Amino acid sequence: MSRSASDASADTPRPSAGDLAGPSTGPSAVSAATSPADPSASPADRSASPAGRSAGPSPRAAGTSGGPGGSADGGTAAHASGDTAPARAPSGSSAGAAARRGDDPLAALASLDGVTDAVESMRKAVDRLYGHRVMRRRSTEVTSEAALRAARASAALSGSDWGLEEVRRRTDFSSEAQARTVGAALRVTAEAGQLLSVWRQSPTRVLARLHLVAAGGVGAGDERIGRPRLAGEPAVEAPGAEALGPLTETPLPDPDEVAGRLEGLTELLLAPSDAPALVMAAVVHGELLALRPFGSFNGVVARAAERIVLINSGLDPKSICPAEVGHAELGRAAYAGAFEGYLSGTPAGMAAWIVHCGRAIELGVRESTAVCEALQRGAA
Repeated sequence: MSRSASDASADTPRPSAGDLAGPSTGPSAVSAATSPADPSASPADRSASPAGRSAGPSPRAAGTSGGPGGSADGGTAAHASGDTAPARAPSGSSAGAAARRGDDPLAALASLDGVTDAVESMRKAVDRLYGHRVMRRRSTEVTSEAALRAARASAALSGSDWGLEEVRRRTDFSSEAQARTVGAALRVTAEAGQLLSVWRQSPTRVLARLHLVAAGGVGAGDERIGRPRLAGEPAVEAPGAEALGPLTETPLPDPDEVAGRLEGLTELLLAPSDAPALVMAAVVHGELLALRPFGSFNGVVARAAERIVLINSGLDPKSICPAEVGHAELGRAAYAGAFEGYLSGTPAGMAAWIVHCGRAIELGVRESTAVCEALQRGAA
């Protein structure tokens, strides 16, 4: 996917999947939300929740995500480069050991209160956008503009709230802390669409690559870049620009827990599931926010992973539905509050997070619809 600020080094070596592998530990939040709660479980134990993809085609109207090489809500996932949008097909996920039992807890999340309506509302909004007449000939322009707006919004959520025209105008993103955060978001957004084939085989390798791209322009030569935190290492969202403070005050999971839950997340992403694309994307997003696996830019990476799931699932193959824009528009307080629901692992909390993510996607759709209208009028 071509992006407006792809200034990350292209020849930076990619970490291997083994960099993020580890023993599986701890129950998933998905399991907690779809089975009787264990009153003795800690919030950290309940906050893991992975997602995966399902095989088998289905019409775009199904509103679900797809398996390896397949798509959700409609067909093989296309790179967000303006290629013809593929037909869509379903996918979803399961959870850690539950995946090995043949269970599909992520599909069960789709039946939580409010989630079915959120999935349907979001799907209809996405369908309307893909049906806009501007998308027939100028989809690459819409994709590029969506990427720029997504990066600006993701940086804002990480504490660097710049105006869109300032982001568009600037060429130097290394001068000070906020500029480096905006640069990190731009680089990650540009990179995300180029990693779909790797994502289908090794999501953890993609996560490492995204962190490498995000932090590469901030701490070149830092050995912590592109690998999970080690014991005693902190996690700071935007080095030097932490005015907003952390999204949650919950303690950092220890490295063993991070490794185990990332392994479980990978299993879920590669396992068949009938879960809707929204459910899978929300769970991946929430799990990465909860784990904070890297020393920096975990929010930027988590939001990019949500974007990759939506593209790869086939729901948004041209990457024109920037959920980041919606998350920023809803506000950081609402974002943090919904995320606390994810951390709780309760059915109500998980449902609130998924519904919040669905609303964010709809607002991203509204943003891109405005872009289409501007292009149609000749104003963009």
